[in-house]
Amino acid sequence: MVIKLFLIKYFTLFTLTQFTFGNSPALEPMVIVEKREEQKLSQTSPWVEYISMKEWKDRQIDDVSEILRGVPGMLIVRSGQRGAQVSLYSRGAQSDHTIFLLDGRKLNGGFSGLYNLGQLGLGGYSSVELMRGPSTFQYGSEGLGGAVMFRSLGFQGSPEKIGEFVVQTGSFDSLSSSLNRNFVGKDWQMDFSSRISTTENDRPNSAFESSGGTFSFRKRIKDGLELDFIGSGFASEAELPGPIYSSSNIDYQDSYNYLLSPGLSLKEDDWSIDAHYSYAVDWIDSFSGGIWGTYQTVGKSIQHQAELIYRRKLFDSLKWKSGFTHLSQKFAMSEDAEVDALRDSQAIWGELGWMPIEPLEINAGVRLENHSDYDFPVTGSLSAKWMYSELFALHGRLTNGFSPPTGNDLYFPGSGNLNLNPESARNLEAGISLGNLASHYYGKVTFFKSEIDDLIEFGMPNRNLGSVEISGMELSFSVNITSSLRGFLGLTLLDPKNVRTGENFLDRRPKNSGSFRIEWYGDDTIVGFDSSIRRKMMERDFSAWPASWIESDNYLVSRIFASKFIGREWRLFGKIENLFDESYDEVHGYPALGRNFNIGLRYFF
Repeated sequence: MVIKLFLIKYFTLFTLTQFTFGNSPALEPMVIVEKREEQKLSQTSPWVEYISMKEWKDRQIDDVSEILRGVPGMLIVRSGQRGAQVSLYSRGAQSDHTIFLLDGRKLNGGFSGLYNLGQLGLGGYSSVELMRGPSTFQYGSEGLGGAVMFRSLGFQGSPEKIGEFVVQTGSFDSLSSSLNRNFVGKDWQMDFSSRISTTENDRPNSAFESSGGTFSFRKRIKDGLELDFIGSGFASEAELPGPIYSSSNIDYQDSYNYLLSPGLSLKEDDWSIDAHYSYAVDWIDSFSGGIWGTYQTVGKSIQHQAELIYRRKLFDSLKWKSGFTHLSQKFAMSEDAEVDALRDSQAIWGELGWMPIEPLEINAGVRLENHSDYDFPVTGSLSAKWMYSELFALHGRLTNGFSPPTGNDLYFPGSGNLNLNPESARNLEAGISLGNLASHYYGKVTFFKSEIDDLIEFGMPNRNLGSVEISGMELSFSVNITSSLRGFLGLTLLDPKNVRTGENFLDRRPKNSGSFRIEWYGDDTIVGFDSSIRRKMMERDFSAWPASWIESDNYLVSRIFASKFIGREWRLFGKIENLFDESYDEVHGYPALGRNFNIGLRYFF
């Protein structure tokens, strides 16, 4: 396959030392996804996760979907191989119920609301933060299932210039390279990252190519005043082989997506203001000649967002946050469907944080939204934390959420339905935190129950399913076995129920899933082994119509990875995916890749 791709360059910081392990000291990471302001990772709720760039580089994971797969509660289902569509069912919510952000700016989820997750790479980010459970109060409509925030590194004033060039190759004619570089002045910092990759996969008509990057610029005007400009973008071309019961040699999907966003930050002793504007575009051209008939659609989603956040310390024990958001989305589609639609929303919100006594923290907030198509949804959040000691804390949260239908829900040929109702949810959760990053162990467990009304289900046409109930447990535990050996365990137990039909399952929501990982860190060598497991997932069999329910493949898939520093400037690395050559379909009719190998080299400059 000969495909022309352009390489999009923007900016973010590359760093070598984000969250180290073993005998190397590290500052505790600061996380903003939960409270929209910095807090230490050890003080976050157990439904919040932080993944450093060092972690995914050590584990040799290049894709966003694969790094999320190892997080309890984040249920990843891939319809095929590299570059295929990926659905994320956070806590069993719908696949378009998780909002994705870059430094607080909402990315454009496109017509589907899926953010092209199967094609997103990890290049150019310093960390990924996640919050499971409704995030509508914090970030607006769509976030019934959670929020994922990519972070570029904030202004540090570091005199160091850091760069990295990476090249790797592997099975199925896979090849990728990336370049990361930062430039630092007395009161400014500029960073960029770019990446390009290609693979043939192992089925006919399944080649995939992508390119993309990030860009950031930060300028300190004076003490307390900082300007920034952030951007990201990618382009991809994917051949789509279809399911094995209806293979295709002509289906394809081409896409590009980008975001441009200037912002400013103003800080004084007792108050601060953050503001930004963002412009985001998602474009997709897809063709299918499969079992659903022959169709072509060219869709473009244009998004404008303006947001302001004000924070104020009222007393030592009382803090206030409030904000305003304007969001507009334009949907345009051509070829086999003609669409030209616009919707917008305006929201104001406020939150009060109170610490009546030293170990107890209470936060309560409400968000009022004026939606052009769906009246005035009101969402809120009430949470509490009892910090018994640095090694033990209790957490609780009560929230609700709101999500309008996506562009695909409303307009896609054959399945679109203009009469769909928006979805709404209520969520209750309680959790425990044990240990912290400085201790021998660190564990978190959360019990949750969600009720979702008017859940939208795919059909001909799409329809509101009615009410569903989802309860479950998320557990993660890491332990330093020795000074150089570390273990990790993650587990998700899900109990979904369709209230209308009485069925004790939902489409593509596995009831049991988990992961296990062990890593050894030597002076200049890293060796690791990890496994992921999935059991008890139901899905529809579309090889016949009407589609019937079937039980999906259970699987246990393992991988190994290793790397070695050669001097100070070179790092050799390699991995074997699907180590035991497990044969399985994540989605019925779409076989996953068999055993495959990768080897690469990093050069630091």
